Amino acid sequence: AAAAAQRRQIALGKLHQAIDAAASMGDVARAGKLLDEFEKSGGQPTSVSYNLVIRACARRSDVPAAEAWLKRMEDSGVPATVCSYNTLLDACAKADNVASCEAWLLHMIDRKVEVNVISYATAIYARARRGDVAAADRWLRRMIKDGVTPDGVSYNSLIHACGVKGNIEGAEKYMEDMCALGLETSVATYTALVDACAKNGDVPRAEHWFRKMVKDGIEPNVVTLSALIDACAKAGNLPRAEYWHADISARGLAPNAHSYSAVINACSKSGGPSGAEAAERWLDKAEENGIVNDVVVYSSVIDA
Repeated sequence: AAAAAQRRQIALGKLHQAIDAAASMGDVARAGKLLDEFEKSGGQPTSVSYNLVIRACARRSDVPAAEAWLKRMEDSGVPATVCSYNTLLDACAKADNVASCEAWLLHMIDRKVEVNVISYATAIYARARRGDVAAADRWLRRMIKDGVTPDGVSYNSLIHACGVKGNIEGAEKYMEDMCALGLETSVATYTALVDACAKNGDVPRAEHWFRKMVKDGIEPNVVTLSALIDACAKAGNLPRAEYWHADISARGLAPNAHSYSAVINACSKSGGPSGAEAAERWLDKAEENGIVNDVVVYSSVIDA
């Protein structure tokens, strides 16, 4: 019996290595075929066997195939683990398939699988990336109700969703909740807050959150500073846009197409001959620094 068990373990090990190798090469069909042949030969695959194939499908963004293998896993009587479901949830969320993501999470709950913070955070992310704050918040409340403590990823997704919609109050409220829970904030957290302010042209508020970020010891990146310049552009405040653009280089960062485009947009919004001259000057600077300007940038120069 011991010898037979050892042979089974060796066979499983070889199967898993082969599936992993196929998955690494992006050959999902091969990974699935290996598991299929193993079953037909009388082998007994484990949760790991199925999880490897499900993950291979997820890596290729093949949600239908991942779903089919998970269903087959359940039908075969092999216990699907939280890892099995979370891999599928992640694939659904990244494919912007919100309906399937939520359906599988509810399926997990119905089957009494121990849903964890990653499961809920993925559903929150799926809704948040669409800017659907209300639906994302409902999953946050469900998560808390079910006794699962939210993590920074969950709140970052919600703050990002608020940022997309320019909902400053919502973003600030989630930031307060994060701090109250003692969760660690990141550059992404603050950048989303600055972006929410930018969409409203609220320069003082954007600068407040930027300074708090620096005070908290978090280094801003070019995306953060570009969002800050966007706030200045929305408000037509060219001096502050130019100030913050200079700050990018002062911090040892490299300005990008977005940062130059935002300053040029500020020139356009400021109006008058001086705005037009400034727009042309900044366009020349961008090209001198190897920035490939697009039609939006040239339109802003023309508008100026």
